Amino acid sequence: MRSLVVAAGAAVVAVVAPAGPAHADPAAFMGAAELPRGRTFGEQLADAFSELGVVIDEHLGVLTNDVVDLRIDGRHRRGRIRVHGDVASASVAVDSDIRFEHGGARVKARLDLRLGDHHLEVDLPDFEVRPTSVDGERGVVISVPLLSGSF
Repeated sequence: MRSLVVAAGAAVVAVVAPAGPAHADPAAFMGAAELPRGRTFGEQLADAFSELGVVIDEHLGVLTNDVVDLRIDGRHRRGRIRVHGDVASASVAVDSDIRFEHGGARVKARLDLRLGDHHLEVDLPDFEVRPTSVDGERGVVISVPLLSGSF
């Protein structure tokens, strides 16, 4: 062992260093250390959006007397909005699947009409919803295809 004593005014500092290089105790290491894997920030954010969706759905249900139903799955970047109402023997419902992608959403919707014993289901064309801003005013652009098909 080597030691060094330094006197600086009234204070005395002693440093003790080993004579040779430091060696790790091999018995202390039993293998690779396992670090706990936490959720990534993206996973935490997706879960927070899902939880927020549940809270919003509860409030929407109370405010609209269960006419509006909202589901958000942040992990899979999907959502569902259903608006339905019925009076006597007539009912109207709009049900939509939403896929969030590239800063916007792609929506697949279906209209469900009932009048007495008659029932009509209409699959609406898929459309895209994207945020926009014009002269500082925020809004959305809804893109509905006029013709679609495969060639």
